[in-house]
Amino acid sequence: MAEAHERLADAALLNEQAPRALEEYSEARRLLHRLRDAGKLPQEDRHLADVEFSLGIAHLQAGDAVAAAGHYRQVRMTHTHTYIYVYYIDRYIDR
Repeated sequence: MAEAHERLADAALLNEQAPRALEEYSEARRLLHRLRDAGKLPQEDRHLADVEFSLGIAHLQAGDAVAAAGHYRQVRMTHTHTYIYVYYIDRYIDR
């Protein structure tokens, strides 16, 4: 179910519908957190990092760089093994 929300959010983002994308990514994140909390996903699940990163992109598209940076920091704190995220996040936040 989380993946369906993520795909809907991706489509909304491509169509420059940031508010809709934020709703769908947030729902995907909520469902993934529920699975993680139930022990059905590992703590550092890559899918969760993808959704968190995408939330940052959606916030940038909506014009909210502060909220975007918050999502990027969350990815950096919890998914340090995902080098590509850390590289781009550090470049964005350290500007």
